[in-house]
Amino acid sequence: MADDAKRAEVTILLVDDNEQILRSVPRLFHRLPVRVRCAKCASEALALLQQEQVDLLISDFNMPGLNGLALLEQVRARWPQVRSVLNSGDGQAVTAARSQGFAAVLKPEANDLLLDLVAKAIEQKPS
Repeated sequence: MADDAKRAEVTILLVDDNEQILRSVPRLFHRLPVRVRCAKCASEALALLQQEQVDLLISDFNMPGLNGLALLEQVRARWPQVRSVLNSGDGQAVTAARSQGFAAVLKPEANDLLLDLVAKAIEQKPS
């Protein structure tokens, strides 16, 4: 029971300008003990990060304003404890993110990889 309470504290921030993605990706995690927050752009995500503790950030690359890779860089600089993942259909963006030390998965084949990354975040959540 205590383990379940600890695990329920894991918060995922999903950032994507596509409403369909914001509705469908959280469904992947419905059986996991996570809370999913959504943001439609990098500036909205940054504002949410200032207000709430987030354990895992999953961001698209192509968005209005700041792109996903630039968002991940800012998050790493300001909130180094937040694990960040680029989830993009742009293969070059995925390669660039990986070269900078970020986890990155290619849409739409990313579902299993995203589930694995979320499971690891849950397992590694400090008490």
